[in-house]
Amino acid sequence: MLASSYLLQILDATFDELMPLAMAKMPQFAKGLVETTVNRYLNLNIASQLLKYPGPVLLIRRSRDEMITTKDPTAIDTNRGNFLLKSLLQYRYPNIVDGVSTPVLENWLSKDRIAQEHMWASFDVDLAWCEVALKSYYESRDDAAFPLDIGTDYTDQQKTHMTLFLASRYMEDFDSTHCTPLPPNFFKTPWKV
Repeated sequence: MLASSYLLQILDATFDELMPLAMAKMPQFAKGLVETTVNRYLNLNIASQLLKYPGPVLLIRRSRDEMITTKDPTAIDTNRGNFLLKSLLQYRYPNIVDGVSTPVLENWLSKDRIAQEHMWASFDVDLAWCEVALKSYYESRDDAAFPLDIGTDYTDQQKTHMTLFLASRYMEDFDSTHCTPLPPNFFKTPWKV
């Protein structure tokens, strides 16, 4: 089974990389200084580090996070946690999260939990099919490792269903600002097949 001996990772209120956040928070006249400082001394590229980790991951996205959005906290589509999830899914499932399903994923990530549930229903995501397809994929391979080759024969609809399924398993929303303590119910084992 994939990632059976790895630690479980829960990442709360995080982002993909520091540069877009630094550029959004600093005045335009300091652009050169910001770029130099971040590139030389503060190159926090969490996405590149996460892609190296093959174990179970749960991302907690705070839907009113004022620190990791590049606009105002209500612009959930600019929450850099979205970009982290997108990078993770595109790396781990490149034949599923591709040019067909990525726009659907981006649309889903631009919504709060309630709107995501409506979107899930409008696409009529087949939860049972997603679970069975992933389980049978893993069971048929002794050495499954990321990136996976699952999805090469999927239809566009199957890719969309699986992308929304995976996004819902790898990320949970917390309707909160950045510094609110994380409630205990979020401390749980991340999803794994």
